[in-house]
Amino acid sequence: NSVHGKLNFQQALSKSCNSTFACIAEELGNDALTKTAEQVGFNKRITIDGISVTKSYFTLKDAVSVDRGWAGIGQYQTLANPCQMLTMMGAIANGGSAPAPKLLKSDSTLSSLTSPTLKYLDENIANTIKDMLRKNVTTHYGEGKFPGLQLGGKTGTAQVTDGEPPITCSNRNSCGKGTISEQISTMIRCVNSAVRESKNVRTTIGT
Repeated sequence: NSVHGKLNFQQALSKSCNSTFACIAEELGNDALTKTAEQVGFNKRITIDGISVTKSYFTLKDAVSVDRGWAGIGQYQTLANPCQMLTMMGAIANGGSAPAPKLLKSDSTLSSLTSPTLKYLDENIANTIKDMLRKNVTTHYGEGKFPGLQLGGKTGTAQVTDGEPPITCSNRNSCGKGTISEQISTMIRCVNSAVRESKNVRTTIGT
């Protein structure tokens, strides 16, 4: 495009090139996009130690071309629960499967976490995405603030529901999704300033 020029997929991901992903969404079509969204947890309810959380929501019913483009960058009618996004990133970091979300007590340790049980992605696909997230950091974001950690990540924005008061000085809040891979264990990092599950408020996530 006129801003980023000609990009491959990795470059488009690093630069958050919306027009690239809008075009890809148009090529894939409604059925393929919906199937993939549901594969990584959209339209399904997650429970945390018996507590049911609000579903992430994805639909392209009756969507036309421009709608698919918006959906391809995380907009249109897409609503994302931060817990589901965190679990999805856990699956990417762990070869396609993620541990079920768990409430941790103050004396809990990583050893108390369950083994990955939620199958989201094929292992090869998960590892490919993981490598891309790693390259985002090494070639675009930088990792100077986290020496010694193998960070992978993707920036984005979270937009609060219309009519809700802003959480910060703007109603568009930064949202980072990423993974930290270490030799022994894989940990997940997710930052979302728009977490207000007690009010049953969900957020739309864009690239």
